[in-house]
Amino acid sequence: MVPSSPPPGASAGDAAGVSAAMLAVVIVVALLGMTLYEAMKEFFLPDISKWESHLITIFFVTAMAAVLGYALIRNQRAVHTRQREMADALQRSRDFYLTIFDQLPNPIWRTDALGAVNYVNDAWLGFTGRMRAEELGDGWAAGVHPEDVERCLQTFREKFAGRFPFRMEYRLRYRDGTYRWILDHGKPVYEIDGAFGGYIGTCYDIHDEKTAKEEVERHIKQFFILNQITGVSTSALTLESMLAVILDKTLGLLEFSGGAIYLLSEDASAAELRTAKGIPEGLISKTISARHEPSSRIYLDGKAMYAEDWPALIDYGRSLEALEVMGVRSAAAVPLVAQGRVIGGLYVFDTEERAFTPEIRVTLESIGREIGGAIWKGILQQKLEGEIAKANLYLDIITHDINNVNSVALGYAQLMIETADGDDVQFARRVEQSIQQSIEIINNVSTIRRIHEEEPKLTPVPLDGVIRNAAARFPGASILYESSGMMVYADALLGTVLNNLIGNAVKFAGSEVEIVIRVDDRGDEACVSVEDTGPGIPDAMKPNIFNRFRRGTSKKSGKGLGLYISRMLIERYGGRIWAEDRVAGHPEAGAAVRFTLRRVTAAA
Repeated sequence: MVPSSPPPGASAGDAAGVSAAMLAVVIVVALLGMTLYEAMKEFFLPDISKWESHLITIFFVTAMAAVLGYALIRNQRAVHTRQREMADALQRSRDFYLTIFDQLPNPIWRTDALGAVNYVNDAWLGFTGRMRAEELGDGWAAGVHPEDVERCLQTFREKFAGRFPFRMEYRLRYRDGTYRWILDHGKPVYEIDGAFGGYIGTCYDIHDEKTAKEEVERHIKQFFILNQITGVSTSALTLESMLAVILDKTLGLLEFSGGAIYLLSEDASAAELRTAKGIPEGLISKTISARHEPSSRIYLDGKAMYAEDWPALIDYGRSLEALEVMGVRSAAAVPLVAQGRVIGGLYVFDTEERAFTPEIRVTLESIGREIGGAIWKGILQQKLEGEIAKANLYLDIITHDINNVNSVALGYAQLMIETADGDDVQFARRVEQSIQQSIEIINNVSTIRRIHEEEPKLTPVPLDGVIRNAAARFPGASILYESSGMMVYADALLGTVLNNLIGNAVKFAGSEVEIVIRVDDRGDEACVSVEDTGPGIPDAMKPNIFNRFRRGTSKKSGKGLGLYISRMLIERYGGRIWAEDRVAGHPEAGAAVRFTLRRVTAAA
C-alpha cells in the first residue's frame, strides 16, 4: 500500500494488456502469412493438384502455428515471471515500510479495506503495553477512554466511509493503566492497481501539553471567578447585599441551578441562612445545627462535602426529601474560611447530573476561602463602622459638653481678670490660657475629623482675604502683610493653616514678636511664608515638627497637633510645607515656615 491516489506505472492490468496485444499480433501475423502463402503458391506452383495444395497448406499452417504458439508461450511465461517479480517487489516494499514503521517513535496503525486494523507498530505496543493480536480488528478500541470511545469511533467511521483524511484527539490507555491524550492523524491509502486499501495513521502523545493548557485555562477561569468575587467584596455594599451578589455570581459563573450561604452564630452552635437563590421558601431551613452530622463536617471539621461522598448533604430539616422535591441530582457544600477558621458555608446544587472533578473541587474550595475573606472583611467593616459611629457619638457629646464648660469657664476667667488685684490677676490669666488651650485642642480634633470625613472640594480662594482674616484674630501682635492679589485652590479650612502658624509664632515669641507674611509668585504655585523674630527652631527639629504629637522644646509647647493639621491640609491641597531659618544659618534670629499652593492662573 502507498498513501493517497495510485501513481502511474506498470501494474497487473498492464501485464494482461501485454498478453492481449501479443495475441492480436499473432492473429495479424497468421492472416498475413496465409495471404502471403496463397500468393506464393499461385505464383510458384500454379499446376499442382488440389490434393497436393491441401497437403502443402496443412504443412505450412502447422509450421506457422508451432512458431506462433511457441512465441505466445514464451510471452506468457515472461508475463507470469514479471507478475511474480512485481508481487515479490511489492511484498518486499511492504515489509520494508513496516520495518521502518517499527523503528519510528510514534504509534502507527493501518487498516484493511473494510476498516479492521491489521497492523500496529512497535511504538503503539510500547505505548499500550498490550500484545499485537489484542490490538487487531476492533481490539484497539478497548484502550480508548470510555468517555471518548463513541466519539472516536463515530469520527473514524464517517471519515472512512467518505475516504477523507481526519485528525482527532482522544485518551488512550497507557501501559501503566492511566489514560493519556493523543492526537491521531488518519489518511486513506491505495494499492498499486488503484484499489482502495484502507487507512494508515500516526499518533502523537499530547498529554503533557494538553493537561498544561487545561491547567492554565482552569487557573484563568478560577482567577476570573475569584476576581469577580473580589470585585464585589471591595465594593461599597452592605454585608447582606454583598452576600446576595456573591452567591449570584458564583452560581452563574459555575452554572449551578441554585444555592445558599449560611453564617455561623457567635457561639458557633448553629449556622443561620443569610441569602439563597433557586430554593423554594418552604424547603430551606433558616437555621442549621452546626454540631450534628452532616453539617458538623463543614462547620466543625472545615471539610468540603460533595453529593457523591455523602448522600444526605444538605440538612434542610427534611434533607433528602427536600432535594428530591427540587429535583436536585448533584450538590456540594464548602466551608467559608477566614483567618484560619470556619465562619460559614456555601451550598450549591444542580438539577442535572454532574461530576465534581478535582478541578471543580479546587475551584469551589478556593471560592469558599475567597468568600470567607470577603465576608470577614464585611463583618469587620460593619463592626468598624459601628465602632466609628459610637466614637463619633461620644466625641460629639464630649465636644459639645466641653465647649459649653469652656465657654462658661472662659467667661468666669475673664471676669476674674477684670476684678482681681495683684497676684490674683496673673493667676486668672493662667486660668484663661489653660481654657484657651482646651478650646484649641477641641477645635483641632474637630478639624481632623472634618479632614478625614469630608472629601476635598477645592475651589479658587483669594489669599489676601484668608491671610487678613487670620491676622485679625491676633490684634495684639505685630503682623505685616502686603496684598498679592493671588488666587489659589483650597477650601474653607485654609484659614486654619494661617491661624496655626501665626498662633505658634505668638505663643513661642510672646506679644513683642514681629511677624511678616509674604506671598511669592512661583509660576503655577504660590509660596506663602510666615516669618517671625522669635527663638527660632533648632535644625535637628525642623524635619519633625510637622509630625503628629511633635512639640517644641520651650515651656510653651502645645500638644503637637497644630502643625500636624497644617501639613495634612497643605498636602490635601496638593502643596508642601517646611520650616527654615528666617536668616539663613541663624536659627536664633527667628523661624520661617513656608508652604506652597496651586495658583489659579488665567489659562485655568
